[in-house]
Amino acid sequence: INVNSAMLFALENDSRPKRTLGVSIARNHGWNFEISTRNRIGSGYVHNKDQVNEDVLLAELSKSYQQPVKKIRTINWKPGSLNQVWIGNCIAMGLSASFLEPLQTGAIHDTIIQVKYFVETSLLDSVEETLNPTVIKTYNRLCQRLFNDYLDFLCVSYQGGRTDTEFWQGVSDKKLLTQRSKDIIETAKSRLTRELDFDKFLGYGSQGLYNYTLAGLGLFSKQTIHSVFRANRVDLDKLKQEQQQHDINMSREISQCLTSEQLNTILRNESLT
Repeated sequence: INVNSAMLFALENDSRPKRTLGVSIARNHGWNFEISTRNRIGSGYVHNKDQVNEDVLLAELSKSYQQPVKKIRTINWKPGSLNQVWIGNCIAMGLSASFLEPLQTGAIHDTIIQVKYFVETSLLDSVEETLNPTVIKTYNRLCQRLFNDYLDFLCVSYQGGRTDTEFWQGVSDKKLLTQRSKDIIETAKSRLTRELDFDKFLGYGSQGLYNYTLAGLGLFSKQTIHSVFRANRVDLDKLKQEQQQHDINMSREISQCLTSEQLNTILRNESLT
């Protein structure tokens, strides 16, 4: 993992439209996120603090957004995970157990799954039963598998082919990939991934997650995709028509909803009364 810092920032005149989804933008020295909240758009530049000065990041952002950008604060971390999250009567969960980086909000996902693992496999009728060494060993194994699975997905997520800066040269280094991420990328050269390519368990990265990511990174050739569709007798023209109709239906539904500004106005008025 080649990132260990996020510089949070704000635009001097923020007129960016609010979105119902998070946005990730590739930058020279990493990537920045845009997350819409009720009152603002939270933004941060994720990077390797050992490779670049924050003044360089601010200059790049100001040029991209075409206006002054102000640093709010910086969050640093040491990427990694614990080999044993449960020792004795203490369990590390969430960010205290594992944090690699904020891409795909994997830390939130892993925290939820960790809690589910504990409740469904480890929380027994008494303290003595819950602290059974075999139960603890099983929980640690499940969590380690979960963390490794997310690491595999992160490795794949950076393989878009960009190598124009020190950062992108580092993350694209094939020697740093996990073996499983290498296997998935190699598979993508000949076909789409399939469910049987993955060892299923609660919280694993599935075929759908990988296929969308691999396609977005350009790791599937169009010839490969069309070949798979032909083999499965998929009617592409029909799919396009269904997608167009879906877009029309969604636009109609969204047009009947309040915008974020309208909702904020209502909430502010209610809070005043």
